[in-house]
Amino acid sequence: RKPKVGYILIFLGISGSCFINFLFTKQYNLVDGLSRYAEYYPNNMKYFGIRFWDYYDRLYSKPYARLGTYLIGIALGYFLYRRKHSTVKEINLMKLSLGWIMTAIFMWIRIFGLDGREESVLETAVYNGLNHVLTSCSVAWIIFVCVTGQGGFVDRFLSSKIFIVISRLSYTIYLIHLIMLEGVFLSMDDLIDHSLLKAASYLPLLFLHISAAFVVSLIFEAPTIRITALFFKETNKETKADKQE
Repeated sequence: RKPKVGYILIFLGISGSCFINFLFTKQYNLVDGLSRYAEYYPNNMKYFGIRFWDYYDRLYSKPYARLGTYLIGIALGYFLYRRKHSTVKEINLMKLSLGWIMTAIFMWIRIFGLDGREESVLETAVYNGLNHVLTSCSVAWIIFVCVTGQGGFVDRFLSSKIFIVISRLSYTIYLIHLIMLEGVFLSMDDLIDHSLLKAASYLPLLFLHISAAFVVSLIFEAPTIRITALFFKETNKETKADKQE
């Protein structure tokens, strides 16, 4: 009813999430994830492990750290809904180009922002405060241009039929992947040698994740969805019958 109020609340929520991530990182001297792994490998892995799990416990696993991501998704969904009922369907070339440029910059900062730099608490705090929002804005832009038919080859690639099955398993993969990776890494006797050749070993892991997600989906997700659909179908029938009476 009041979209302006909604947008203001979303902006405040995103700003608050960024500030909390910044504040916690600065106060507790948290790392920014696994990007500092190479600096501690292999001589001081125990210390890095302590710092990483502190980061995981205080930020990575907490909902307030990702509140901005959720709110950006809500804002995008509402904007697309309003745009669907608008007479303006396409944006001009200048705005389209600017959107892609900003997306590329945001993704570059997200991936390489702290690469090769000496560790600084302030820089890490700023990075942790903004990284989720930058990634979400980039993904939101890609979704926006694809939904509006202006995504070009990106839209054609992401719309490939090969992704249909994987997309239906994506949430299940998300739920089980950390457990499976933990089992794989804890079963290793030697340290991992990060190289291009070693990267090929992740392909079997990806196949294993997809296969396991397929089994879990058949056992739990698919029956639950079916039962829910039948329940709401019966509820709708009863509602219609009551209205007719």
